[in-house]
Amino acid sequence: MQSLVTGGAGFIGSHLVEKLISMGHDVIILDDFSTGREQNLVNIQGHSRLQVHKLDVCDEKAIEPYFLGVDWVFHLAALADIVPSIQHPLTYLRAGVGGTQAVLEASRLANVKRLVYAASSSCYGIPDLYPTPESSPISPQYPYALTKLLGTSAWYAPGASVAYLVKSILNDSKETLPCSVMLNGEYNVEDLCIGVPCIIGSNGLEEIIEINLNDINKERFLKSVEAVKNTNLSLKGLI
Repeated sequence: MQSLVTGGAGFIGSHLVEKLISMGHDVIILDDFSTGREQNLVNIQGHSRLQVHKLDVCDEKAIEPYFLGVDWVFHLAALADIVPSIQHPLTYLRAGVGGTQAVLEASRLANVKRLVYAASSSCYGIPDLYPTPESSPISPQYPYALTKLLGTSAWYAPGASVAYLVKSILNDSKETLPCSVMLNGEYNVEDLCIGVPCIIGSNGLEEIIEINLNDINKERFLKSVEAVKNTNLSLKGLI
């Protein structure tokens, strides 16, 4: 298994990389070391199954080659902290949103099997409940929180994540996957949070139906397909 971790030299990323290596994964780290530190990797430095590349994940063309042959991608690269995001909002926007889009596109082109995005509870602002349920109102209070929210939204944007999720369904035709449908910008948040694939549009659905006939949620899937067929949305050009 080959995994790629963006931001792998950060505090969370480095611990994730250590765990993946202990599980027998070959790991590629992409990190510009703006906040990540080499000392975070001291326990695995020089490991035979580790590659470390100093790159800006916003540079789509530069990062694309490293996604080839990768099975799993963990996107943790981001700029953190509240005050700096207020001082440098455009820098944070570029890293949090532009970087996420670049990672999505590189993953799509390389047919990566699975992606994990590190979201942030800061999107909920100052919540009334702790622990904070995902059904809480979204209320980002500062640029960092906003960029994490926009980064999350990028996963569900037509031409980026939708194309990837549908392509993922096609690639994993041997699996039985429940399927949710996004209509007019609406989506089932609970489904998305647990990783249920989503579909937008109508063109190409016949192929998806054919490979999902043994779906454990067949009735729900077919109803979803019928609902999509009644919309004007289309997958044309996305797969």
